[in-house]
Amino acid sequence: SGRRSRDATPPVEMPPTEKAGVLFKKGAKRRNWTKRDFELKDGALQYSEKKKVKGEIPTSFIKSCCEADQDAAGKKSKRQNIFQVVTADRTYYLSAENKGEMMAWIDAVRSWIGHSDEVTRERTKSILEAGTNVMSDDEGGEDDFAAGDVDGDIVDNTSGANVLTAEPDADADGGADNAGGGDGAGGADDAGVDG
Repeated sequence: SGRRSRDATPPVEMPPTEKAGVLFKKGAKRRNWTKRDFELKDGALQYSEKKKVKGEIPTSFIKSCCEADQDAAGKKSKRQNIFQVVTADRTYYLSAENKGEMMAWIDAVRSWIGHSDEVTRERTKSILEAGTNVMSDDEGGEDDFAAGDVDGDIVDNTSGANVLTAEPDADADGGADNAGGGDGAGGADDAGVDG
């Protein structure tokens, strides 16, 4: 009869999905794949190596997340199960161990897109206020620079606010092909990747 019931309850918004695990991250500058521990919770996608935080991406900066074209792996790489996390400043290419894990990560990241609450706003604020050391990767073993700035300085975005986002990888080997995976965990998948 087309009438709406006044008793209809509004849909319940599900909280975003938290997830943690190992992924391979493709460098923006060097283009090699490095093994990182990832954690998605409290408004940030954080990645680390040996329990040292290498980069954080506020979930409020994430515009989309989907399966990536196999070409994203690089011409000579055998890396598969690749997905991309897109922000205004960069597209991050990540690789899971299998298709099911890749899909689980995509679903988890997507659950955070557009989600805003006190926790996510505070996490974004704390990442932005943390300074240049939160996201730097140089020959000293750090992982990512602030967006667009190889010195790791804070970069002014179009809104006029100082914003940090992870950017290009730099490695101590000066750009030679990374046959060992950069951290000893890459193995044959990383051999001969264009640098």
